[in-house]
Amino acid sequence: VAIPPKYLFDPVSAAVGAPDHEVVRRIQETYDPALEPVANLPGGKLTAGQRQFVDFVWRPRIRPCLVQAGFSRIATIGG
Repeated sequence: VAIPPKYLFDPVSAAVGAPDHEVVRRIQETYDPALEPVANLPGGKLTAGQRQFVDFVWRPRIRPCLVQAGFSRIATIGG
């Protein structure tokens, strides 16, 4: 498996980190870091579509690529 260059996600990181990014602003308004991740979900659980994404896309495909690209803390998300 080819390891992507470390700079690959720089534009994404810069865009998401912008203070006026609408999606990030909405998440910051509703997310409570004192709660467990599941407690921050609407209704406290994943929808069927979200579960499918985690099980068949995030875990087997996206998360390993991000970890290989140097985002080691991603390994703890969606475990």
